[in-house]
Amino acid sequence: MDGKGYTTRQVTAITGVPYQTLNLWAKTHLIAPSVAQASGTGSERIYSFNDLIALKLALELRRAGVSTRALAKIVKFLRSNDGLDNPLAEARLVVTPDDVVLVRSSAELVSTLKKPGQAYLAFVLNLPKTVVELKRATQKFLAA
Repeated sequence: MDGKGYTTRQVTAITGVPYQTLNLWAKTHLIAPSVAQASGTGSERIYSFNDLIALKLALELRRAGVSTRALAKIVKFLRSNDGLDNPLAEARLVVTPDDVVLVRSSAELVSTLKKPGQAYLAFVLNLPKTVVELKRATQKFLAA
């Protein structure tokens, strides 16, 4: 489509999202095309590249066991709390057995499904830095 977007046929071929699923998500506005909506018989939905990212991520979340209802809840939370227009293309998410977690930073993780908005206690251990510090400490100890 010379860079203007992707038709539903192209989207299904590129992302692997079945047509029926793509149609449902567009009709329910879960993931609607951002370039052009269908406006009657003979018109086509046109999706942007960011839409493709969102669709692929949604498909992967579904394959990971996230239900369509839960997916809608996640998207609604991200749109309303993080102000993301295209949350599945913009957010960094981690799927756990019980939740889908939004990664805001290396120190801030937030539930989007189980307890939307609740922060998880999290930190990232800088292992290389810790190893260097321990080597220095052991060298200093052995030299004394």
